[in-house]
Amino acid sequence: MTYTPDIYARALCALACERKLDAAAISRFLRLARKHRDFSGLPQIFRLFRTYYDNAAKTARIEVTIARDSDYVVGKLKKRLGKNVVIEKRVRPELIAGVHLRVNDVIVIDATARRQLQRMFQTA
Repeated sequence: MTYTPDIYARALCALACERKLDAAAISRFLRLARKHRDFSGLPQIFRLFRTYYDNAAKTARIEVTIARDSDYVVGKLKKRLGKNVVIEKRVRPELIAGVHLRVNDVIVIDATARRQLQRMFQTA
């Protein structure tokens, strides 16, 4: 890699914050990444970009994982946390019941039946 993923991500974030990240800018970015053979770093570049952009926009990204498809938990979170929140819902039946919350890629709450069972069998 000629440039680090961090440098690419910060440049994209600067363009996005200045409202200059249009189709032409994205095309130039992709041509530059191809020229320097940096395509392998694209997933990391976009993860870093999302983090930097969310921080600049003062937006929290919350991942809600629940056992059954329900909009109840997501609705309550949106109502309570306000408008600077992006909520991504995932359904994983193996959790059995409960909710698992991650805010900005950090585990905040793991109140799932699966976790409770794991704890119970670890201490037994």
